[in-house]
Amino acid sequence: MIVLNEKTYVEEHCLKNNEMDEKPYATLNMIAKYLCHVQGYKRQAIEDFLNAYMRKNYYLRYIASKLQWEDTIERIAKRAPKQKLYEDDCVWITKSELETIQGIGNRDMEQVIFTLLCLAKLRNQRNEKNNGWVNNDAKEIFELARVKRSVPDRDFMLHDLMVLGLLQFPKQTGNLANRVTFIDNESEKVLSITDYRELGYEYLKYLGENYVRCAECGRLIKGSKNNTRKYCNDCMPPVEDGMKVKYCVDCGEEFVVKMRSRTIRCPSCYAEEKRRHEREKKRMQRARLKQDA
Repeated sequence: MIVLNEKTYVEEHCLKNNEMDEKPYATLNMIAKYLCHVQGYKRQAIEDFLNAYMRKNYYLRYIASKLQWEDTIERIAKRAPKQKLYEDDCVWITKSELETIQGIGNRDMEQVIFTLLCLAKLRNQRNEKNNGWVNNDAKEIFELARVKRSVPDRDFMLHDLMVLGLLQFPKQTGNLANRVTFIDNESEKVLSITDYRELGYEYLKYLGENYVRCAECGRLIKGSKNNTRKYCNDCMPPVEDGMKVKYCVDCGEEFVVKMRSRTIRCPSCYAEEKRRHEREKKRMQRARLKQDA
């Protein structure tokens, strides 16, 4: 989870609505910094608050590993005074940077390098010595970019971006960081990024494609063909007892499922994704057999 204004997030999402990210560590770390720098809490008070927060909002997993969570919370509280509570309003993408990206001519590669650019500029904004480096792993980068690729294909695409001169790899073996080389803060500011949850969609929206923000949580989502979609799948109100409407993550069309269903695709797109997965699985098997031969 990448949050621009951590102070606002803690106040509006954590303290007000008791929200917890899929990765609790990030939420706990933000709350600890807030309690330390804004509320003036000392270490023990931070620990007590975080343990109570976990019992309330993450009870089953917290109780199952209570000692481990207590140790983790102790470390978070200890580090809080040394860490900065970030309050960024936005990250600006410039005309020159967007022109460079659009010059690639491959939409998937454009979404990936746009995502890397946003990540690099945020790190630069928070650390003037960063110089364009991004430490996020490839899996997270491609998820944020909304580009589906196998593990080897991710590496090939990043290599292609390096060949184009848009990325630089570190000299140290085993270091998987990437440096974005075309940052141009002197060019005209064109696109303001205030939400880092859907960076690939942010780029597609800039290009004029049909994307809207959820009326409840503000997440960028695919618009429906009839332009009536208002909510993301998580915020969609139920349509009848035990059922709710969802919007397909691939085609954007609505479909009805049971309330507890976790499916993100309509039946036709689910079938297509299953076929794609099987083709990719067979391709990987053939590659292994060829390698072993």
